[in-house]
Amino acid sequence: DVDPTKVETEVRRLFANLPKKAAKPFVRLQPPAVSPRVIQVPTAKPLTAVAIGYGPGIQRSNPDYAPMLVLTRIVSNFPSGWIQQTLRGDGPGLVYAAWAFNRVGVIPGYWAIGFNTRAASAVQVIRRSLAVVHRLKTQPIDAATLTRAVNATLVNQAFSEQSDAQRAAGASLDE
Repeated sequence: DVDPTKVETEVRRLFANLPKKAAKPFVRLQPPAVSPRVIQVPTAKPLTAVAIGYGPGIQRSNPDYAPMLVLTRIVSNFPSGWIQQTLRGDGPGLVYAAWAFNRVGVIPGYWAIGFNTRAASAVQVIRRSLAVVHRLKTQPIDAATLTRAVNATLVNQAFSEQSDAQRAAGASLDE
């Protein structure tokens, strides 16, 4: 129940005097050089949370952006994803939850695998997770897995674009 004329009047009032050109050009920040490291935060809790990250990643403008979304689904789609099968399905179930994600934006982000497990299982789960990454690098992806991941990616994108915040972010990035 919005009066478009009133909205336009208010937008013009608020933004009409903005300069047509930025005072300073936008410069994308470059992330610092990445170096391998292990960060541990000890707690008294029996649960261990682990993230194995790879970066710097790609930017949204990179032609590999969509393929990276699909690759992430191949790894993390529940219950058929490679990380799910490796850590939960191959027995014994070693994790409470496992996932992969790709963080991108106007600056390079990172790609990561994460999981929650018992502290006693962490080393075994890390080894199995690294085996999944090795598999991604060395083994072909069969057509059925690829099709399932593409479809899951498209559905996920459609659902994620339902909020006003997501639509505004997409518009601001000219997606």
